[in-house]
Amino acid sequence: MKIDYREATVTAGESFQIEKFWHPIIDAWSPLYRDILEPFNFHKYTCPRLPISMGALDAAQFKACPSVLRIPIKYGNSTDIRLPKELFSIKDTLIRILQYDYHINPYFEEFFAHITIDNSLVRAGGTQRFEGFHGDGLQGGKFKQKLVVEHSYIFVDKHPTEVSLQPFFVAHINEDRYNIFKEFDKQVDRKAIYHTRPCHLYLIDPYIVHASPVIHEVTSRTFFRLTMTPTELLMPKNTINPMFDGQNYPARIDVREFTADPDVPVPLDYYGLQR
Repeated sequence: MKIDYREATVTAGESFQIEKFWHPIIDAWSPLYRDILEPFNFHKYTCPRLPISMGALDAAQFKACPSVLRIPIKYGNSTDIRLPKELFSIKDTLIRILQYDYHINPYFEEFFAHITIDNSLVRAGGTQRFEGFHGDGLQGGKFKQKLVVEHSYIFVDKHPTEVSLQPFFVAHINEDRYNIFKEFDKQVDRKAIYHTRPCHLYLIDPYIVHASPVIHEVTSRTFFRLTMTPTELLMPKNTINPMFDGQNYPARIDVREFTADPDVPVPLDYYGLQR
């Protein structure tokens, strides 16, 4: 299933700076805080971890926004946030999230920030987001030299995200040839699925394998994601922020359209395991 993106047009709003403050670190034991500082590594999928709950939020602030796709609000080498007028309802929440990120992320100034908001009606038997298990920010064959990973803050108001808490073995798979997400679907144990809490904000990294749930009745659902990434997300359907110059998003082919379904058995001895 593909997402039915609706092109949105937003207008210039307000620019403001994010200041750095000390903040107690939530779930400081999580390996996520270490791994978001390091280059991407497929071996880390063998180490399952929980998403980090940042607490409850009011869904109304996101419902008041138009649906936008990966709209940039921060460019690299800056602490300047440029927020379109149509997203003003989330300003206070956004500042709190970004202040927390500035505290935990030494690359905050260098990173880009993009927002996705999806207020949509989901058909019965479908998913709001791309179906199947995946990791946000997985760096495949496009990245021959792996970068420091991206991380995201996500929120849904109902039908919460499914999170798989199990090891995944994918480091042996040729990332140029095979769709790694399809390998997640092959290996996933449906008995080891946990769910986020509705109307809670979560911090995730690429190694948190998760899925948008199949919804069995027609329903409206609100999804929010703030993505912090070392490079601009150059996707052709991105919503344009008129407060930035130079947003040129050339047409591209989704990597999932030309990679094969994996048919490689897991070499357990490679991972120091046996049946």
